[in-house]
Amino acid sequence: MTLRKQPSNGQKRIRTVPGSCWPCRSRRVMCDLQKPTCRKCAKADLVCNYSKRLLKWQDSLASRGYLAGKNIPVRDSTSGQDSTPRQELGISTLSASQQSAFDYFRQKVWPLLFVGGVESSVPFTLALKSPPLLLSILALATTHKAADAPTNKLKTESEQARLACISSLRIQLAKGIKEEEQSRAIVMTSIFLCMLDGYLNPQDGMAATIEHQLGAQAVINILGGPLEAILRAAPNELVLLSEFASMDLSRALILGERPYIVPELWSKFDSGRSWWEDIGGEESPAAIFKELAKMAHYALDHTENPASEVSVEKVQDFESNLQAPLKEVSLYSVMQDATEDLTQHHRYMEAQSLFRAFRYCALIYLYRAICKFPTHHKLVQQRVQQCLEALSMLSEQAGYQTCALFPYCVAGAHSVADFHRETVMKNLDIIEMQLQFGNIKVLQSYLRTLWKPGGQAGDWFHTFKDFSKGVYIL
Repeated sequence: MTLRKQPSNGQKRIRTVPGSCWPCRSRRVMCDLQKPTCRKCAKADLVCNYSKRLLKWQDSLASRGYLAGKNIPVRDSTSGQDSTPRQELGISTLSASQQSAFDYFRQKVWPLLFVGGVESSVPFTLALKSPPLLLSILALATTHKAADAPTNKLKTESEQARLACISSLRIQLAKGIKEEEQSRAIVMTSIFLCMLDGYLNPQDGMAATIEHQLGAQAVINILGGPLEAILRAAPNELVLLSEFASMDLSRALILGERPYIVPELWSKFDSGRSWWEDIGGEESPAAIFKELAKMAHYALDHTENPASEVSVEKVQDFESNLQAPLKEVSLYSVMQDATEDLTQHHRYMEAQSLFRAFRYCALIYLYRAICKFPTHHKLVQQRVQQCLEALSMLSEQAGYQTCALFPYCVAGAHSVADFHRETVMKNLDIIEMQLQFGNIKVLQSYLRTLWKPGGQAGDWFHTFKDFSKGVYIL
């Protein structure tokens, strides 16, 4: 028998080199580091991937909540067919049960995700080509239905639908993403999973929502970054991207992180579709979100460098930009003009009230996170009052209320007067009954804890230090 000689220096043979692509790392072969595709991947017909983060969903995210730790078969709850990580759902047409779930999503869930009046088609055609995307839509429908009419059967089916989606997503990622259309479908799937685990059924302490967000960002980076993703997106995809950007911004502001979308990109949403589209007015709310993103970076720069001083001129610039008045419209002036659409102006006024509430939230962030004013400061309380007054102008139309949770969160967290707190909690109760979103209950629980004696001490970042990282609000 011939023994293989070991290296004379006693060291183990190095099979990989620093900077190798992920396929070569996993196969433990020498990568020649050629980009965009190395020779080993080209020869093996593999997708060469030099990304810093390897996209994968861990098994530990599969079971949670009251089903955590239970051995549940992964299946498509709408068809009753078992599915395993080796078995993908082949889709050409929908079964009757799948069609019913899809119709529920289109009629009951999809309209809740945007400002009232914004119409966008469900990505049905792309979903038929992408099992993960279709399963994410069915999971959202099943989960919302279970929240609206809770039964043990529906709860189990909603969790199984979620598992089937994540399983299908892992299969797609393991195969590699070879086409741009696949990448766009994976981005939408990840956004829907963020909404599922961050909006509808959040679990405190769970890392699933964060993993979905990082996964979406990683695929967007593969597409060439946020700008390329915005420019290439179809209209309904762009609407989802705008909501994803807003979810990421509000989460970054609350948790003290840097937003994924840089400030300069917010204006790009105005050239296409967005969740605030076609409202009218003198300016777009994208300008408000741009200022919020700029302030988030500025506040964190000073947090990371405590010795630096806050620029008075910079603060005045932020305040001036955020105090720019929005165009006012009175019902009296509209009624005098028979050519005007009264319904359209009602919608316009409500939308502007919502955006004005975001503007007051931005000013509260300026005073608290950058200027370090205490919660009881008169400027902070003035903006809280104005924010709640703006929110009071919204009707009970679900589309507007869905996008008002971040203003309610900020105003509620800084409310010191009992009648302000009662107003916030009463309105959140109404919104929760309308939407059946679990993130509202989490927000209410957080506010009740914060309102206890001593809970509102400290700066902005201390105020939100205990806010759940797995919850999204918009």
